[in-house]
Amino acid sequence: MKKLTLLLLLLFLLITVASCKPFEGLIRTQPKQLQLFEVHTGATGVEMAFVENAPPAEVYENNLLELAVEVENTGGTDAEGVTVFGIPTDIMTIKRGTERNTFTLKGKTGTLPIGDRERFVILTQAKELLEERQTTTVTANTCYKYSTTAMSIVCIKPKTALQREVSEICTPQVKNFKEGQGGPVGVVKIEKPIVTPLNNGIKPTIILHIRNLGTGIVVAEPHYEEFCRSRTQLRQRDALVNIVTVNAKLSNQQLTCTPSQVLLEQNTEDTAVSCSIEQGFADEAGTYEALLEVKLTYGYVEQKTKNVVIKKIL
Repeated sequence: MKKLTLLLLLLFLLITVASCKPFEGLIRTQPKQLQLFEVHTGATGVEMAFVENAPPAEVYENNLLELAVEVENTGGTDAEGVTVFGIPTDIMTIKRGTERNTFTLKGKTGTLPIGDRERFVILTQAKELLEERQTTTVTANTCYKYSTTAMSIVCIKPKTALQREVSEICTPQVKNFKEGQGGPVGVVKIEKPIVTPLNNGIKPTIILHIRNLGTGIVVAEPHYEEFCRSRTQLRQRDALVNIVTVNAKLSNQQLTCTPSQVLLEQNTEDTAVSCSIEQGFADEAGTYEALLEVKLTYGYVEQKTKNVVIKKIL
């Protein structure tokens, strides 16, 4: 009898265990891994465009029409700037909104592929015409301050290393960059480091090549707003155009760049700047790699235009 009871008890336990499901709340799931994006790539900063049908291609006299632009920071740096609408006051008048609009837009990050976006809208009215139809042009000017950060590993080969039998971990070489570093102005080329012997060390010099990779105008960063004060045309002051400030470090040591304020060449030409450590480095037994960090600071200006046909009500 005892054996039968024991067998029944064991059978009951086996059935119970087989029918039970584990508590799902205790199951650990693998955490999702965030997709990371490269920040310092691309050749755009703040991009601007008219919103579709704002303004429309055609409108009748005395009718209302909207002008709207969208600005978006697609680069790797936060931007601060202004967008100014330009309307021909002889044929249009503003009914709501303002011509001048300021913005602060965060740039893209490692977890977000694009930065902030903002839209500006004004309501205007077409005036009464004296003729059957008239074509006019509205503009939007966007001016902002920006910076580009370029980083690269460069190979330093001391002159004294040429006379020693040492194991070289790298080879100095020219580096070319075609994609940009997250801004409309970028470093397009780094030449082989030039090394000059000093009494107790070496003096590395690096030649950088810089170019305007975007479609807008580069201006001196402190004066970027001055180029957005005109209603319809960009005011260009030659003394402030194509100015970029260069700041560079090698292995976290400050470089002296000549000139520190670079005047960019026109069109698609490169502009060279020489950066070196005046006090030099301690001499090493052989070649070594160093991190080069370059920061370019500048203002940037773009203009968009759109034609509107105003018709007379017959």
